[in-house]
Amino acid sequence: MIARKLLIICLFLMVLAAPAWAQDDAVWIEAHLRNGGGAAIGAASQNRTPDPIAVGNLGNFVGQDIRLHLISGRVRVGLLEKVDGKDLYLRSRMGGGYATISLKRAQVVKAELE
Repeated sequence: MIARKLLIICLFLMVLAAPAWAQDDAVWIEAHLRNGGGAAIGAASQNRTPDPIAVGNLGNFVGQDIRLHLISGRVRVGLLEKVDGKDLYLRSRMGGGYATISLKRAQVVKAELE
């Protein structure tokens, strides 16, 4: 009897939270399409030129997809999660999922908005 009541309460709470989840999805989809994303998630369009970002202004682009060109010659692409002083945190696709990597701002030679 108690388990049944708990199940009903959980279902009720899920129904109440559903519009918030849907809103989060709608916001993400709009941002993805606004940033040049297509119907499928994948590489950026070949005919779109990325917008340059001053490395010193990366803090203004938290929550956006960016491309970082590093001193080593490597290029990292992902969602800029956080800028904390001299450290950058980038959420990148790796293997079958995602990983957050930290980089020093001094490692970045060039930055672009995806």
